[in-house]
Amino acid sequence: MAEQRATMAFKAFLSQCSADEQTALSYFLSDLERQQLSDLPLFGSSEVSFPEDLLQEVHWSWFLPIFRDLSKKDQPFFLSALHETARQNVSQELGVKPSRIVPSATGSDFMRQVLTEELGEEVLPTAFLPDSLMNRLLYITKPEMMQLIDYLALYDLAHDIRQIVDTHVLKHIHKALSEEKRKFLKTIMAHQEPYPLPRLGLDKWDQTKEGLQMLLHKRGLVRLGVALTKESPDLIWHICHQLDIGRGSALLKYTSRPTTVALSDAIGNQIVDILDNPDIWL
Repeated sequence: MAEQRATMAFKAFLSQCSADEQTALSYFLSDLERQQLSDLPLFGSSEVSFPEDLLQEVHWSWFLPIFRDLSKKDQPFFLSALHETARQNVSQELGVKPSRIVPSATGSDFMRQVLTEELGEEVLPTAFLPDSLMNRLLYITKPEMMQLIDYLALYDLAHDIRQIVDTHVLKHIHKALSEEKRKFLKTIMAHQEPYPLPRLGLDKWDQTKEGLQMLLHKRGLVRLGVALTKESPDLIWHICHQLDIGRGSALLKYTSRPTTVALSDAIGNQIVDILDNPDIWL
């Protein structure tokens, strides 16, 4: 995996070179290396930046277990390596104040490197990821991701509602949804799920607004995980780490469940439909 990432990074570099420069550099590669480059997918952007700071992308909650493993003496120093939002939240959550001693540039770089390594295996920067429809998820905010997850689950709700004959239950469902979600649900009621997931479990729902929101949000995470199963591990890593550690860890688990390409593609298309729906993102 590390060798493949290095090859992808090299292809990203080559994509920024002129045709003559690419030919000249390729001269130093073996036939096997040229074939490996050729087999890699294209990049989604013609402009590749080198490389971004992973710590800036990661939701602050992922740093909590790392800081809890640090000594009390080291925690204040490592706080200075985090960006402002993460620093404030980790500081408040752990009750630790940043050190008054400003670390040197070398010391700061060292601490950032330690934190990056503690986050897990090396991953490709987002600029080096292969082209994919799901790359769009890298450029939406966390609140927008929460909204996407909730709307995804409405496809399951639309499928299950067709099986409900109790008008009392149906009335509680519609009452628990926002006006925007009711409108979206209405537009997809005619949609037939070609590969329906297991039932939501509305028979066990306590008929409260909060209960339905939790049920739908969990299902939306599952559905997002299914859509990501065929994506590169690096893209999955970036998307999971943009979410808080609870949701991100659950999503990572869902992406490893066995599924079919047809189901993954179908949900991927639903994600694109939601992202392209102007009524949702007003």
